[in-house]
Amino acid sequence: MANLLLILRKNMSPSTFQSGQYCQAQSSCHAYLYPKKMFQLLRSAYSTISIQDAVLFLGMNEDEATTYVLQQRWIAEAASRMLTVKKRRMFPVICRA
Repeated sequence: MANLLLILRKNMSPSTFQSGQYCQAQSSCHAYLYPKKMFQLLRSAYSTISIQDAVLFLGMNEDEATTYVLQQRWIAEAASRMLTVKKRRMFPVICRA
């Protein structure tokens, strides 16, 4: 994110920077990156999580959060209103001497 903000700052004139558009760009960047980073944290911390908790963590409404995690191949159980986290497969590293 810091690199993106530096690029934005370099490409904007001083009048643009002072007018608040830089702050809007920074805010948009944060709004895009926050759910992605929070999703990564949820995936590493939970094996199951309630839909309501995922909504709170991701900062989305229920439909958006459910759609987002289903796109990431999580499993939604309608009866229990729980999400089963799809963990990334870890492949062993083989060192050869």
